[in-house]
Amino acid sequence: MRYIANRCRSTIVVGLLCWLALGSHTVVVASPESPESSGAPETQTLMVATGVMKSARSSMLGPTVPGVVDKIFVKVGDFVEKGQPLFRIRQNDFKINQRKAKAALELALARTEVSKKQHRRVAELYETANISESALDESEAATAVLVAEQAVSQSALDAAEQALSDTIVKAPYAGMIASKPVSEGVYKSVQAFSGNGGIVEVQEAGIMVAILFVPVKHVSKVKLGQKVSLIIDGINKKYSGEIAVINHQADTASNMLEFRVAVTNKDFLIKDGQPVVARIINDTLMSAQK
Repeated sequence: MRYIANRCRSTIVVGLLCWLALGSHTVVVASPESPESSGAPETQTLMVATGVMKSARSSMLGPTVPGVVDKIFVKVGDFVEKGQPLFRIRQNDFKINQRKAKAALELALARTEVSKKQHRRVAELYETANISESALDESEAATAVLVAEQAVSQSALDAAEQALSDTIVKAPYAGMIASKPVSEGVYKSVQAFSGNGGIVEVQEAGIMVAILFVPVKHVSKVKLGQKVSLIIDGINKKYSGEIAVINHQADTASNMLEFRVAVTNKDFLIKDGQPVVARIINDTLMSAQK
């Protein structure tokens, strides 16, 4: 008898492993028979899908101005708020350019003010017929040129100040530092910050997305707004949500269709890359429960 019991337990374990390995499938569950009903119990359809948890947003951030990475303010695993400084590019050259642009603007302002005073004097002389109209026109044109140069100098200063501000890169949203592939002292150009060339990777941690897959033959059973129960590997807690996205382009290699469920992660227990199993009750079961 002990041998038969062990043999039965082994068969059940193997059956469960095969069931999970199928990825997504449909099983028939018998609903409890009510006192008023008679005959065979109703059948309800439960679909199970497997997938992985991913951050709702993930950004590999690099410099918007070229230079040497002077300071990295965060480390992997840190939680950051939106607008929090992440790293800084060496500012020496940008501060020099800002001072030059500021001095150029001050010079342009001074020249413009002198020209305006001279033009007012020329206009007074013209009113008393002590100067020709052409001289008045030349004075007016000279002042207009200086006013335009002043505007150019102002634009140059704005650009220099913006470049100086861009030496400090801040978090675009609240999240967690997922990777920091670069150390301080490395030169970075603007063209080399995409992909693995970035300095800091930020992942949104407050909202996670379950990326799940079902065989194409079950696509009619998956609908937007359907309730989904999630069991995430390594977490002794159940999560629930609704199907928010259905990818209408199937993977031709695996013959699978992707759908997504958003989950709040206020306690930050869910990590990017954790396996997840989703249980989806289709319309047949919903109707049976009603």
